[in-house]
Amino acid sequence: MSKTQQLGKNMSPSKTKLGKFLRKCRIKLGLRQVEVGRLSMVKQSDYSHFETGRSKYLNPKQIKGLAKTLKCQEVELEILVPPKPKPKQEPTTELGLLIRNRREELGLTIETFAKKLKISLAQAKCLETRIAERMKYKLFEPLLRVLELKPSDLGRFVGWTKNESLTSLGQVIRSRRKELGFSLASLGQKLGITRERVRQIENNRSSFSNKGNKLKKIAKILNLNFSELQALQPARRFKRGKIGTDTFGGFLTARRVELHLTQYELAERVGISPNTICATELGKFVPNSDMLGKMATALDCVIPSQLILIPRKRGRPRKDLINS
Repeated sequence: MSKTQQLGKNMSPSKTKLGKFLRKCRIKLGLRQVEVGRLSMVKQSDYSHFETGRSKYLNPKQIKGLAKTLKCQEVELEILVPPKPKPKQEPTTELGLLIRNRREELGLTIETFAKKLKISLAQAKCLETRIAERMKYKLFEPLLRVLELKPSDLGRFVGWTKNESLTSLGQVIRSRRKELGFSLASLGQKLGITRERVRQIENNRSSFSNKGNKLKKIAKILNLNFSELQALQPARRFKRGKIGTDTFGGFLTARRVELHLTQYELAERVGISPNTICATELGKFVPNSDMLGKMATALDCVIPSQLILIPRKRGRPRKDLINS
């Protein structure tokens, strides 16, 4: 009895059910901690932590050794050992870190966060710990709402960009589009063009007309200043190879390029189709006198009479229009 009393004196209290059970069994058998450790092949310091509750997880080998030493069933120890929690994965990207910090700042558990986004728990966890630094556009609006963020906070993380924009104008359009959560397809739909055309605009593979109607529409939809966008517009590129002016088509092409006009823009001024302009420059179409006059006016020039061809069955061109 005296030995039992000595074993129970001046001990740190047990804080777990496992610790209390181990201590009860040990004292009942009259064993000291060092003896239990030696008999069960467990370090004495580890066993002390098990009793006080500083350590509450036992591996299968420790359970087997302690059960044999303390004369109890392994299952009695197993039911007192809590399941080990899975290690918490930390965000590895700027986007994941932003989502987790904001979620915790709002006091949202991962379960509540998933419920508000209407996604599975696994998907919610993946948003924070995924390797990818981008997210899909369909998550843009829901995340703004649930995390109470501004579009500018998440805009740079949406969508995947294969090619970086080559111009300041393209960069501004792309950044603003992503800031507003517009995909290439959705912006194209608002502009009445294809997603590929939007990509070409951002990558400087598509130019704007002198009137700038398309650029004005982009500025309006993206809520940007048209004048500032126009100032960022790169100089228009025209192929300035050697153009022969000994034919009417060559003369027309040279004058059009000199005025920085596309075939489409010249066609608008003359009031005909771009295909007609193209065919005329290639020498496959001979314009009548009325069309020649309009071309001369649109190009602000005098067409040399020696370059004018006579259309079949349409009479000769009017000289007063050509030389005016």
